[in-house]
Amino acid sequence: MKTLYLLRHGKSSWGNPGEGDFNRPLKKRGIENAQLMGRHMASSAMRPDFVLCSAATRAQQTFSCYQEGFGEKLDNRIEETLYLADPKMIVSHLASIPDHIQSVLVVGHNPGLQYLALDLSAETSENSDRLEEKFPTAALAVLTVENPSWSPIEARSFTLQDYLTPKILQA
Repeated sequence: MKTLYLLRHGKSSWGNPGEGDFNRPLKKRGIENAQLMGRHMASSAMRPDFVLCSAATRAQQTFSCYQEGFGEKLDNRIEETLYLADPKMIVSHLASIPDHIQSVLVVGHNPGLQYLALDLSAETSENSDRLEEKFPTAALAVLTVENPSWSPIEARSFTLQDYLTPKILQA
């Protein structure tokens, strides 16, 4: 079985006029929520074997803060083409993952992550209804598939196991 974790970057700042979108840093809330998600995943035994991360500043900072909360350094690859990637691009990166890796965390952006999670989900559930409505910053979708390989990845072949937001974890 393969597990796919989709983590949207944390809340970022628009506070520096003239700074391009790619270079926007996290706000304090974004840092705290990324750490919270890392702590939650560690305490819930959700451990990615490998991480694919967008090269955008806010995504890399999210991953760094996530690792602080998780309490462990994770094997990773920073990818320029994950910046604002659509589902097709994300799937192409997943297809390059060796089959011995059982779980992957993708740290990226909306709407690509949200659309990917919805495209892959085989069934409608309360989680998928909430995911379809909104995929806020630092939200996490957890999907699984009974497949020995990361390729091919087919629409409606995964089960949405969980959908978590910082707000849910703080309640």
